Amino acid sequence: MREEDIGGQHFYYLESCFRQLWLYAKGIRFEEGFEDVELGRLYHEESYERNRKEIRVDGIVIDFIKKDGYIHETKSSKVVKKEHETQPLYYAYVLKYRKQFNNIKGAKIHYPAIKEIITLDLTEDRVEEIEKKIQAILENVQRADIPPVHSNKKLCKKCAYFEFCYV
Repeated sequence: MREEDIGGQHFYYLESCFRQLWLYAKGIRFEEGFEDVELGRLYHEESYERNRKEIRVDGIVIDFIKKDGYIHETKSSKVVKKEHETQPLYYAYVLKYRKQFNNIKGAKIHYPAIKEIITLDLTEDRVEEIEKKIQAILENVQRADIPPVHSNKKLCKKCAYFEFCYV
């Protein structure tokens, strides 16, 4: 896998489970039809209808962009999570540093279920963090062996890969 092949889902899985990331990168996908994934798609389709949707750039899919210079990402979660930050910041990173859109300032995460918006500026520290995570993704997916199952089985029960890992 090359750096240019990394998409937002790789970052999401890096934050949640190395095994899930490895399987996804190898083309083993269980998300289609999975209830939580479908709920997220529904939130995306129903929220912010007036804004342009799904801007595709290389391997990433951005929910929408406004003239404010921020990438806008919609999450179906009813809880603001630190783990949600990396994916939209990566999108901003790609546009600013790979595609040379210098007006990109960062990302905004929309939580329509709780009517909250989190603003994340693309600072030097965050750029450094994204670059480290790119390397972590590449190292993980280049492993010869599958990573072990996640240590938090309770968390795994909500995962599309649960049956593959535990049954």
